[in-house]
Amino acid sequence: MRGRILQPPMITTESISTENSEFWHEAVCRTLPEGDCANIPAQGFHGELNKTCLSELSLVRVRSIGQHFNRTPHHITHSKHDLFAAMLQLSGSGLVIQDGREVLLNPGDLTFTDSARQFALHFGEDFEQLVVILPHELVERALGPTQRLTTRLCQANAPLGSIVSPFLRQVASVLDRINAKCAQRLSDIGLSLIMATLTELAAAPLNHPSWARMALRYRAQVFINTHARDHTLNPGIVACALHISTRYLQELFRDENTTPSEYIWRCRLEKCRSDLSDPMLAAMNVSEIALRGGFQDFAHFCHRFKEAYGISAREFRFAYRQV
Repeated sequence: MRGRILQPPMITTESISTENSEFWHEAVCRTLPEGDCANIPAQGFHGELNKTCLSELSLVRVRSIGQHFNRTPHHITHSKHDLFAAMLQLSGSGLVIQDGREVLLNPGDLTFTDSARQFALHFGEDFEQLVVILPHELVERALGPTQRLTTRLCQANAPLGSIVSPFLRQVASVLDRINAKCAQRLSDIGLSLIMATLTELAAAPLNHPSWARMALRYRAQVFINTHARDHTLNPGIVACALHISTRYLQELFRDENTTPSEYIWRCRLEKCRSDLSDPMLAAMNVSEIALRGGFQDFAHFCHRFKEAYGISAREFRFAYRQV
């Protein structure tokens, strides 16, 4: 459902009896891009992570003693998803290093990192930071390769910084006290402000005429991919979930020369293809796989599959098993 907020319990070292530095490392890797935390004392350590998730972005409030964080090629190789993050310093100071640049963050300052490449964070004292995680694909579609966007400093007293930083800080403090619909609207505004900041810092024009329009299409695609196995899914249901008209939904997908219906079928085919290659589902026959993937008409599935992949579903399964 669009705008749903997930508010997991706060992760804090105060509630455990194991060695705090080890627990903290695990908590960071579960919540933020994986990396190595170094120079954390076993005694006297304290830290908190508080995460709130919206449809497109997540807000993570981090409070801890001074430490160093490194994301290495090893972590990148074993990562399933790339994340693009806006980092707002709330207290203390921190050094951010990526793509041959480094910035020093003081309270109210904002910068950006991309988990697809190495980066390092250094905090020499107690600090608090708000990390806003955006979909990597969404940023790249709008602004192109992210190398020129990372470690760009937006200072608290800069024109944009004086607007963006207080807004993000305030939004993070009230999300758990407002309804989902209002929270989603604030999230949309936050996304637009962050994109405006990136565009200004990188001196780069948007590749798409409407950031909000592209974000809405991305939201529709995520919804479709999540519910594609439901054979009742259709453009009307998607439009209703996003609180827009079916006609406007059609216009969103026309920007990519496709339709919502075609995207639904494509997602179902991809899920069926994945199931056909899954050894755990080897006992299922092809018609059962088609039904599981959201197809009600087996003949329609067979036609669609061969048209998309140039091979029948049965031939695909047989060929995959020979590999």
